[in-house]
Amino acid sequence: MSNSERTLKIVLMTKNEKYLIKHWIEYHGYIFGYENLYILDDSDDIDVLNYYKSIQHLRVNIIRENNNLNTVINNINKTFNENKNSCDFIIKMDTDEFMGIYDKNTNDISIDKETIRNYFNNLIINGNKYKCSYTTNSLPMKDEIYPINYCDFITPWFTPFKTFFYSKTFESIDLCSHFGTVISPGDSSTHNDTDIIIIHYHNQSAKQVIDNNKRAVYSHNIVKETDDVETKIKTLSTYRGPSVHKAEGYHAFLTDPNYEENYYNIFINHENKMHFDKLKNFFSKSDESIKKCIVITTINKPSSQVLHYTTIKGWDLIIVGDSKTDDSSYDNVGCVYLGLSQQKELFPTFYEKIPIKSYTRKMFGYLYAIKNGYDIIYDTDDDNKYIEKLDNFNNMTTDSGIIKSEKLCSTPGFVNLYKIYSESNIWPRGIPPSHFSIHNEPVLNNNNTNMNIAIIQGLVDNDPDVDAHYRLAINNNPFCFDKNKDIDVILDKYSVCPFNSQNTFWLDKSLFYTMYFPTTVTFRYTDILRGFVALYQLWKNDKTIKFTFSSAVQDRNEHDLIKDYESEVPMYKTAEKVIELLNDNKNATLYEIYEIFSKNGIVDVSELDTLKEWNRLIGGLI
Repeated sequence: MSNSERTLKIVLMTKNEKYLIKHWIEYHGYIFGYENLYILDDSDDIDVLNYYKSIQHLRVNIIRENNNLNTVINNINKTFNENKNSCDFIIKMDTDEFMGIYDKNTNDISIDKETIRNYFNNLIINGNKYKCSYTTNSLPMKDEIYPINYCDFITPWFTPFKTFFYSKTFESIDLCSHFGTVISPGDSSTHNDTDIIIIHYHNQSAKQVIDNNKRAVYSHNIVKETDDVETKIKTLSTYRGPSVHKAEGYHAFLTDPNYEENYYNIFINHENKMHFDKLKNFFSKSDESIKKCIVITTINKPSSQVLHYTTIKGWDLIIVGDSKTDDSSYDNVGCVYLGLSQQKELFPTFYEKIPIKSYTRKMFGYLYAIKNGYDIIYDTDDDNKYIEKLDNFNNMTTDSGIIKSEKLCSTPGFVNLYKIYSESNIWPRGIPPSHFSIHNEPVLNNNNTNMNIAIIQGLVDNDPDVDAHYRLAINNNPFCFDKNKDIDVILDKYSVCPFNSQNTFWLDKSLFYTMYFPTTVTFRYTDILRGFVALYQLWKNDKTIKFTFSSAVQDRNEHDLIKDYESEVPMYKTAEKVIELLNDNKNATLYEIYEIFSKNGIVDVSELDTLKEWNRLIGGLI
């Protein structure tokens, strides 16, 4: 591992910290990488658990452990030892601790990513322990439940209590991370002081302090919830073990009838007060640490749906035009507009290979998003409107208050997940109408897979994604799903349900390469074939897709159903062969599988040149 870019891994012990956990993960993940965070948590707070569900795509290591005092120190040391060989430094932190760099000459605290990373890159390594040698504590605001909004702090002081380690000499850490031991050539009796500061939201509102102290003394079995008050007071007054400050705080609450008033009086006129609002400002920005965008291709003037997407804070809108698109109609729309001239300027070699008047031009939007570092791409169309809050797309509680659960579908081959959400005779475009699976409701089990979710496909109401055979032979009227609103379905490996590009969230940057649309199949087949291939690429990387109840409404643009049907016939004829080839070549690369498709007449051999150029561009952008 190069000294020019060192890695810090952080082990966090936490429980039910719903007012801080999101900010803690976003901040430290942004600076050190989400994959370098290890969260030891046995929370039972539904908001915390839903938040963890929503960030699966970020690759944060959530370790669900029973962290009482008898087990937590073993779990912390176990996590250190399991990960010390894949990093340079390792530290244990708490949820109310945020890391920065302190300049004692200017009394300035830096939370700049490059400043913090460069400081670690230039630390002297001698095998000894290190100390975060400075601390500042928050001064609480009486009516503010979110500590991150506090702007008054105690002036930083030298207090080398928080220990971290050069990972190669780490031996053990104590529960409070004040001490710890190292192996040779390190010396456990000494340490290296640093300019690292812990920005400590230690002093929160009186209510939160009471709740936190109470939760700690109960969960650590210092006292029992069923103990009478006198027993609690007596036990807490003599306790001197781990989390002693929590015990002292709860003892103060139980013995002082004016606890809240006296608590705030301590801080109101603190003589060593300083103003510090950098963390508050960091989080007041539109979530700059996670860049999100919406990609749409259209030949139409801005629809009401498109204009709706321009109003959503924190999501950038990328519109991809074609030869029929009125470029000037997007001049005053709040979006990135990529007309043909912009596409050619940005990606000239790819421009030459993508046909005009083709849905596959949407790939220019993907390339733009990847080039500009977007982390999440919402794939949709100009006639679709997301009906929930877009930022809540992966919440396990809907905006209407429905608490959802995740189920796993493990049936091999085609599965018709529409049957989970409706009793009607309906199936997704991509399963041949003659296939037996369209009539069967898939069997679902409790989710026990460890695969991360890389794609979320939401169903669509009013005009869901069905094939022209369905619309011509069964139903061409508005349709809404009406069953199992509280179930999300995860596909186990080789359980295949088609997905499209209509209400689709792409969450894993490492798999954005699978967004490639084949250009030598028909308009009604390209996104479905893309989806089949993407599923197997996900599974090859131990990731998968999740389907949700309808979260968008389509007011469908005008279609010629006969032309749609003709465009879908190759899909009906070859879909089963495609799945057979994918099953026979589970470890194939994207290029290798399209090479196999070309030999079997599913795509034209010219597809391979276009794919080569896509791979070349993606390789230089990701």
